[in-house]
Amino acid sequence: MTFIVTLQPSGRRFDVAADETLLAAALRQGINLPRGCTRGVCGICLAKLIAGSVHYDQPPQALAEQADGQGLLLPCSARPRSDLVIEVNEVGAGAALDAAPPARVTAVEPLAPDVLRVVLQPPAAQALPYTAGQYVDVHCADGIKRSFSIAGAPREDAALVLHIRIGAETPATLWQVGDVLRVAGPFGHMQLQRQSERPKLLIAGGSGIAPFVAMLEQAFADGMTQPLRLYWGVRREEDLYLARQLQAWAAERANFHFVPVLSEASAAWTGARGWAFEAAITDLGDRLVEHEVYVSGPPVMVQSAYPVLLAAGLSADDFHSDIPPKGN
Repeated sequence: MTFIVTLQPSGRRFDVAADETLLAAALRQGINLPRGCTRGVCGICLAKLIAGSVHYDQPPQALAEQADGQGLLLPCSARPRSDLVIEVNEVGAGAALDAAPPARVTAVEPLAPDVLRVVLQPPAAQALPYTAGQYVDVHCADGIKRSFSIAGAPREDAALVLHIRIGAETPATLWQVGDVLRVAGPFGHMQLQRQSERPKLLIAGGSGIAPFVAMLEQAFADGMTQPLRLYWGVRREEDLYLARQLQAWAAERANFHFVPVLSEASAAWTGARGWAFEAAITDLGDRLVEHEVYVSGPPVMVQSAYPVLLAAGLSADDFHSDIPPKGN
């Protein structure tokens, strides 16, 4: 006997044998549902049961751990007793997806009008060890892979905090609590050179502040004493979504200096204006060459900064970014 499973919100349907798990049937027919351990332990595949009934060979651990398991099911372990309607987002397709560990969206919070703070939680057995400053590739629900810097030093719970700039190419609807996405990485080599006693200059544009949050958190935790200067460029004052945190760090730590820079400042703004890298060059003058410089932000900003910084005397060896400047 076979039954029909209807997925919401996609509306896709597949058949499942009475002795087959929902996940096995879906994968057999080319439908990629969220999956992790496939043993009912991690809870990555958790879905909502809209209609129908299922049974399990043994009560799955992940379902028992839910505060309210009613109305939920685990496709990796559930077998059908009837036709089913379940609510779950597909995670895309392709061989590369199978190699990327899953991660559940556990928090989505607005940081600015067009920036979200998104927390991804991978299973403990599939954590992604990373170094502050690195980034990950996220296989989103629309099938598109997007890269995001990790906006925090490594955490005990292995959660990944991302700053997501939303817009036409990355809509807010992609980020829903409970969704499961595939995450690959970490990638990138932009890391503070702790062994060097030279001062560090960090230049961020927009949500490019994210890796520097991670790098600064790690630097403070490690007790780094080298001078750390951060110039953060955004368009308007309301885009400085981490200003209070950064100002508090600057007030608490003698070796950290923070300068916000606006490119579309109002008449009331009394701070730096223009490009963040231009403000840093103006402030430092001849002292720029003493610094190791780290740059993160939109490619146009990084590629604009590179020749200007070199013209101001910076050595190419002291320029660090995971976005290659033009000509490199």
